[in-house]
Amino acid sequence: MLFDTLDGAIADIDSLQDYNLDHLIKHYGISFQYSSSLPNRVYGFSLPYTNTMFINSNTEYPERIKAHELIHCLVDDSANPLIESTYVSNTKIEGRADRGGFYLMIMDYLNLAGIEPSQFNILKFCEQYHVPEKYVYTAGLVANQVLDISLDDDDFIAN
Repeated sequence: MLFDTLDGAIADIDSLQDYNLDHLIKHYGISFQYSSSLPNRVYGFSLPYTNTMFINSNTEYPERIKAHELIHCLVDDSANPLIESTYVSNTKIEGRADRGGFYLMIMDYLNLAGIEPSQFNILKFCEQYHVPEKYVYTAGLVANQVLDISLDDDDFIAN
């Protein structure tokens, strides 16, 4: 655990003005590797106590998992593995990692796309980052909060 709160971690990252996940992992000294030995339904896991994270090398789109596990390493103090899988429930600690991970991804998307927050499109973002359908609404809530925009139900429907 490098920060006491998610807000503290986000403030430090904002001061860097770099939301590239690989850059952040290196900056914060987190040990990261892909592993082919994880079961297929375990997408990744982290050991926050040792600042270590693993991503299943069989995961088709690892960016969301990487962002999620990075947040665990930054703000959680567990000595036990924190696992991102189809088996994990929506606990408070997992929800926080999802929100923090989406924050990083949204800010990276704005930088890469060269757009202003008012131009943010949740469906384009989710397509670009291969966000699974079950997380689209969570990503939208994070975008509403951090970009100070107001996405409504129509914004979540493809035309």
